[in-house]
Amino acid sequence: NPFRDTDWMAQRRMAFRDLTGQFYTDILDDVQVLIDRGRGAIRLATDGHSIRVFVRRASDYLIGGTYEVPSGLGGTFRVILKDACDTFAIVQNCGNCEDFDAMQPYRVPLDALMEIDDRRAA
Repeated sequence: NPFRDTDWMAQRRMAFRDLTGQFYTDILDDVQVLIDRGRGAIRLATDGHSIRVFVRRASDYLIGGTYEVPSGLGGTFRVILKDACDTFAIVQNCGNCEDFDAMQPYRVPLDALMEIDDRRAA
């Protein structure tokens, strides 16, 4: 708090490095919604000039589990989760066409992993 803390500028630099915060207020509404829903922890990750909000942790995902990720072409790829950290996941395409499944594992933002709804009848 700049009105109470004498070292607020040093604290801001330590937390946000060169990001001033003046251009990133668009995430505040999203963060407030998560707080109102009772989230105990919300993580923010900076990447260049963007800030990402993470609700789930790497431990919330099942290594070896099947997920979908955006393809960048408007669709999704089905992937197997190989590894995960707090901000990124390593995935391998699986269950798509042969050419895509032959790709090497790659990195995606952790929050890009989407759970697959299993709509098969039991």
